[in-house]
Amino acid sequence: MFKSVPNKLLLFFAFICMCIWGNVYAHDDPARSKPRDFIKITPSDNDSVGDKDLKYILVSIASTANLGRISVNEDVASRSDAVLTDGTRIVRLRAVPTRYDSSICLLLESGLREGEWRLEIPEDYFYIEVPVSEVSAVSGDPEYYARLPETGAWHKTGDLWECSPMFSIHDDDTIDGVLPDSNPSVWMKGGYYSILYPLLESLGLRGNISMEGWRAGFTDNPPALNRNGRTALRLQNEKGWEIMSHSMTARYYTRNWYVESLDSELADRILREATYNGIRSNLTTSVYDAATGKQYSVNPSLTGWEETPREWIKAYVLDYDTGRVKMYNPVFPIDYQWGEWFDIAVSLGIHANAWVTCGPTSSHANVPLINAICPNGFESDGVTFFNIPPLASTATRMMTEGQQLPDYIGEEDPDNRFKQAHYDFYKSQIDEAARAGGWIVIGLHSYRPCWRNSLPGALVSEGGHYPDEWVWPMANTDPETGDLRPDPSMRIKDWSEWYPCPGTRLHMLWQLLRHARDTGMSNVTSSEGFAVMGNRVSSGYYSKGIAIGPDKGSGIEGTRQVYPHYVLGANGEEDYYKGISSRQLGATYTVVKGLYRIIGKLPEGETLDVVAVDGRRYDVESLSQLPRGLYIINGRKIMIH
Repeated sequence: MFKSVPNKLLLFFAFICMCIWGNVYAHDDPARSKPRDFIKITPSDNDSVGDKDLKYILVSIASTANLGRISVNEDVASRSDAVLTDGTRIVRLRAVPTRYDSSICLLLESGLREGEWRLEIPEDYFYIEVPVSEVSAVSGDPEYYARLPETGAWHKTGDLWECSPMFSIHDDDTIDGVLPDSNPSVWMKGGYYSILYPLLESLGLRGNISMEGWRAGFTDNPPALNRNGRTALRLQNEKGWEIMSHSMTARYYTRNWYVESLDSELADRILREATYNGIRSNLTTSVYDAATGKQYSVNPSLTGWEETPREWIKAYVLDYDTGRVKMYNPVFPIDYQWGEWFDIAVSLGIHANAWVTCGPTSSHANVPLINAICPNGFESDGVTFFNIPPLASTATRMMTEGQQLPDYIGEEDPDNRFKQAHYDFYKSQIDEAARAGGWIVIGLHSYRPCWRNSLPGALVSEGGHYPDEWVWPMANTDPETGDLRPDPSMRIKDWSEWYPCPGTRLHMLWQLLRHARDTGMSNVTSSEGFAVMGNRVSSGYYSKGIAIGPDKGSGIEGTRQVYPHYVLGANGEEDYYKGISSRQLGATYTVVKGLYRIIGKLPEGETLDVVAVDGRRYDVESLSQLPRGLYIINGRKIMIH
């Protein structure tokens, strides 16, 4: 296609001006980060081929410097086309990669007729991935880089990490079958108090609970700890456990669909096929209405829509035809779900200092927002299973219900048998963490059936050897005021004599935790782990190139492999990245028969003020005319390679 350029009317679109990537010294003043690129179409010197219509536009990086690879943000392109319009007609443009990383072809759906046309390219339609440089030293204050002021990408190796390995135990949701205030489903029998507490006590370990506020009394008016909340608080105060935020109401994105309007045909279709399970259920059908910018839920009679109370607004919005996450919900109340949780928790005596994502809902869209409230967050990425510095924006966890293994069924899996493949995998990760001086966070939901503490024929009452009284050690106790020591009916002096039923997954977990302890790993709470391994400075979204949550499964709006970030790890390692995103670009120009090209042009009245570091001034119209070196250009320091 490009071999016959004169016959195809090739146009060059220069869209990045004054964005030259150099090294760690390059500086782009945020105060001056307004759009500076304008495009203009002008006749070429050769009008002899003037009987062809315009067919395509070539978008190129406006510098010979190695800026990186230009690409199209597919999520933006899927929602908004690049177009040429004359006010009444629209010609859409389809992006096609070229053989060169520095350019992209915008292919016209049809040729242009003569007339005045405007080129419109959506904001962030293009993205330039900047190559990473390895540096031995960094000039500047870490707080300066934390503001992400510069375009660039660099990494500085840290010191050899030599630290005593650590392990933590996380139990999610604050649910227990013996605590009705925790709102357990009928299939939830055990939990953090009735089974996990005695297991950890038997090994001399402390646990961490991620608490959904609504299960503990946070949503009462006024907020007050219910029986479940007071039980968790007791473990904090008397046993050194840590309580972490799991949001106020644990909103996911199930059955929350995108519609242009409640009056649309799609909204009517969704209403006809809707389900209602109560306003607080994630399974109740809801829609995000783009016309009003609000979320609505189906009413109990399935006859219309009601605006969703803020407590039950879901975090993401899905496409109804594909079932994929389409976008982060712009009305999702971060300030309520996470900000109010921490405010209420502290007022009720909870030492709140960490958070855990609600299911697979963490992404580049919400993690920085939650980290701004509390920087100590956790998410399971399914790829890494222990932490070493520098930490990602969410520390990783190793869930132990088989999520990583091919036979994982789900939360209601009734199979509670010991599985050798599970044990071998989890033990290998513990051993790897121990060798690396890492921090492994072992996660579970102790109310799930897979942690049931018995097997057919194992109990004394069934002819086996495991005491019936040991199955649910805390089931008959008062969780608020009762003795936290073993009940006399268990016929043991202290918890060190108790163990889970052999052959169960619970016994597997007990063995794994005992192995971690006996290997010499320190048992830490979440806050203690962050105190040792937390990043000294962390900004943006640092995922180590691993997609999680909706980024992984759907590629929601803004999804990339690498996001702008700066981290300074506990080992002194530094990692910085800020790519180049195109801004809203457009120009009005006249198309007549002939050969045309698009050229970059500064705003009228503005000229390039270029001064080299040796004091020499350059009179140039384009940065591409400058030789390599360090310059002060319009008051900004830029390194040109």
